Amino acid sequence: MKLPDEPEGWHRLRALAKRAPDTHSLALIIEQLNRLLDEHERKTETDPHHTLDERMGTPAIALEVQGSTTE
Repeated sequence: MKLPDEPEGWHRLRALAKRAPDTHSLALIIEQLNRLLDEHERKTETDPHHTLDERMGTPAIALEVQGSTTE
């Protein structure tokens, strides 16, 4: 299942990690996963119009919180 904001290549690396033959190979794949996530986060942060709601496919909503007063 692909998530709406999943970085390209995430599934392939995740599948490789599941089949890693040893801990050294797994550590190398984890490093690649971390680099991929870092790059993806940097790209997302540089686009000010690219909100989490937009990436998830839901429109952004504004909630107004009204204070209550006790009398």
